[in-house]
Amino acid sequence: MVRSHVSSLGGNAMTSFHITQLLLLYNPHKNQAQCLVNVAGDAVIVHYDSKEKTRTNNTADEPVASSLA
Repeated sequence: MVRSHVSSLGGNAMTSFHITQLLLLYNPHKNQAQCLVNVAGDAVIVHYDSKEKTRTNNTADEPVASSLA
């Protein structure tokens, strides 16, 4: 659901995703359930650089240096 909404806005990823409301309703007499979900976040366009090399042998004890300074 979120992925299709982000695509309709022209993005291909969502950042800062969080659920602000979750409501579950169950009606046993009609054998039905309803779920109301309110999500928020930022739709963004992410471009991947296929030339950039990533470290694949990183362990949890070794921090990876960021190129953003």
